[in-house]
Amino acid sequence: MRWQMTLVLAAAGLFFSCKKRKADSEPTRTDLLVQQAWTYESSGLDFDRNGTVDAPLPIPIPACSLDNTYVFNTNGSGVINEGATKCDVSAPQTSPFSWSFGPGQTSINLQSTALFGLGGQFKVNELTAARFILSKDTTISTVTFGIIINLKH
Repeated sequence: MRWQMTLVLAAAGLFFSCKKRKADSEPTRTDLLVQQAWTYESSGLDFDRNGTVDAPLPIPIPACSLDNTYVFNTNGSGVINEGATKCDVSAPQTSPFSWSFGPGQTSINLQSTALFGLGGQFKVNELTAARFILSKDTTISTVTFGIIINLKH
């Protein structure tokens, strides 16, 4: 009977230690953000600000910006690479930016115009190993709406 109790305790210890190790290995939001460069996938307007695109942008993102990549570093710095097609041939190939998560990592602050001419605080709608979806409330005249930008790896 004693060896059976030892076996049960050993199995329970192994189960809980494996479960703990698995939880410890789950990536943080920072891990997901910095793992590799992000590229443009899609964007649009969110009139009711519910996190889904309701209409395309009235002015599309220029084709020369669609091949840009965005690298986020763990130290809060980042690099925009203009890709093969630059909008301004005299502009540098890469430009630095800085970023920081807001409280609870549910928002991210991007320095100046880091993302397609937009900067400031964005809501993080989704951040997974493959997708990074941001939204930013914007007001023109008295109308407030969201702009959603979907990035991918």
